[in-house]
Amino acid sequence: MWLHYAENVISIVSSTLPYLIAMDRNYFLNNSFKVNMSSGNAIGITEENVTIDLMGHSVRYAYH
Repeated sequence: MWLHYAENVISIVSSTLPYLIAMDRNYFLNNSFKVNMSSGNAIGITEENVTIDLMGHSVRYAYH
């Protein structure tokens, strides 16, 4: 799993999907994702005080 850490900021990259956020930090997308999953969440959150900055990007489901 590759993540970029910088001052409590974590980059979510497509190779880490599905991704579970289990730490209260700031996260951002480094690009747009097209998710092809039959079930589940691309990004799950189990903590409070989480910020996800899309930075103008999107997460989209790719229909079959």
